[in-house]
Amino acid sequence: MEVAEKRFTASNLYCSSWLREYVISAEEESLSSTQICEQRKVFAKIYENESVHVKQEVEAKRREHLSMQPKIKGLIMEELRKNKSISYKSLSGALNFWCSADTIRRWVTSREGFSLYTERVIPLLTQE
Repeated sequence: MEVAEKRFTASNLYCSSWLREYVISAEEESLSSTQICEQRKVFAKIYENESVHVKQEVEAKRREHLSMQPKIKGLIMEELRKNKSISYKSLSGALNFWCSADTIRRWVTSREGFSLYTERVIPLLTQE
């Protein structure tokens, strides 16, 4: 829980929320990691100047977000039981992007007993 509290600060959640919207709105143009990092800094400055009311709302969302942390493992397992073929990206979306697809992949693949199976093999369609 301590790691989550350090990572999910009110400022970080505010910036991530706006950054997600920014990336979605710039869908057609490809954004570099430098552009995204610069935009995060812009959103951080905006957050510093937000009203007390907005900061209180963000803090309430932070507490709600942190309260989900103990439930994430169970939610991941539940989603995997429902759909064994779900992608990590879709799994992240099912968790309302509480954590990234890469984080979920690392956690799932590190579990004892993890294995992959091929659901359908499609041969290469060459003339050789």
